[in-house]
Amino acid sequence: RDLHKLGSSYLSDNLWHTSTFTYLLQTYELCIRKIISCYFLFSFNLPLCEKVAKSKSKTILVKMLSQAGTGYSFNTKRSRLREKLTLLHYDPIVKTKVLFVEQKKIRSL
Repeated sequence: RDLHKLGSSYLSDNLWHTSTFTYLLQTYELCIRKIISCYFLFSFNLPLCEKVAKSKSKTILVKMLSQAGTGYSFNTKRSRLREKLTLLHYDPIVKTKVLFVEQKKIRSL
């Protein structure tokens, strides 16, 4: 008789857990359906793959070359809209300030 009581209480507990599991499963399914319906409701208003053009950077990195003929150069940045640079800058090879002219654009910053 003790085993029979133990079995019936186990059976009733198992049924309770099964009904709780069923309830949770139904609630989960309802939540998933709401999420999917909201996704389809709002997704048709948006384009699938909208590509936005990137704006050009305002500054660029340029290479400045010494006009003393030493081959010494350095990099500096300037505004994209500005004209090509010419600077007086120290050349360590001739150990004096010489004219540097912009040789080429290296990259956008």
